[in-house]
Amino acid sequence: WVVIEEEPGKSPYYILAASRKDAGSYEGVAVELPRNTVEGDVYFATIYADDGDRQFDHKKDEKIFKGDGAPVMAVFEIVRR
Repeated sequence: WVVIEEEPGKSPYYILAASRKDAGSYEGVAVELPRNTVEGDVYFATIYADDGDRQFDHKKDEKIFKGDGAPVMAVFEIVRR
C-alpha cells in the first residue's frame, strides 16, 4: 500500500488515502485524495504491507521498515505554482 499521511505533529493526525499496489517497482504513482491539500503543509507517502485481505487497515497492515529501522517513506510539501 502507498499511504498518504498528514504531518504527524498535527492534531488530529490523519491517513488521507491508500492505494494498493502489487509487489514491484513503480514510478509516478498517483493516489487520489479525498480533499484538497494545503499549501505549505507536509505530507508523507508511506509504504505498508497488506495482511492478505487486499483491504487497507492501518491497524492490521504493517508499515515497511528499512534496515536502519526507519519506515519506507517519502516526505513532500505542497507548493502551488
